[in-house]
Amino acid sequence: MPLAVDVPPVLNHRLVGKTQGAGLGCSLIAAIVLLGLGSSILFYGSTGADKRWLAWLVGGGMCFLGTLFIWSWITQLFAVGTMATLVEVSELPIRPGSEFKMALIQPGPAALRSVKVKVICRETTSRVVTKHMGKGRAPRRDRMVSEKFLHEQVLAEARDLRVTAGDAWQQTYDVALPAGLPGSELMKTPQVRWTVELTGKLHGLGRFYRVHELDVAEG
Repeated sequence: MPLAVDVPPVLNHRLVGKTQGAGLGCSLIAAIVLLGLGSSILFYGSTGADKRWLAWLVGGGMCFLGTLFIWSWITQLFAVGTMATLVEVSELPIRPGSEFKMALIQPGPAALRSVKVKVICRETTSRVVTKHMGKGRAPRRDRMVSEKFLHEQVLAEARDLRVTAGDAWQQTYDVALPAGLPGSELMKTPQVRWTVELTGKLHGLGRFYRVHELDVAEG
């Protein structure tokens, strides 16, 4: 998905977004590998009388994952040529309980069926667990990560956007986060991370998903 360039800002801070998921090439390669391996396991494993169920389980699972990667590749392919949707906010850090402005900017060319913006707060806890492997074997240390959603909120939604090349659609929203929520804290345990997540659906099969980090002060 091409990045928008030379689009004048509407508000003070433009959030930096990253496209989520594998790229076009990676999605296609992963699909080919998984479908090829899965089909081979299904073909050769199903001819044996012993443990035929295992071949169907492993091979079928790999084919299923390969199909998901094919679908991801198709939706990304249809989104090629659509300019990235920009997200801007009036202030940083955001303060829960106080109203702020958020702007959506869609440069052309674009033909979107819908675009939705959500803000999500996650709390991530990680700890190291020691597993004893048995007599005479060294213990193994694994890092266990657990994630908890603290807040999720739809900030904006727009439908049926048709923007010609060289033009830009924009809309400003008055939004607020509830008071009392924790601020962004990535250097402590547990970590608190705020993100603005944008989902776009094109007319047809095209889809895109971008994540923007958001700095939020303690509520």
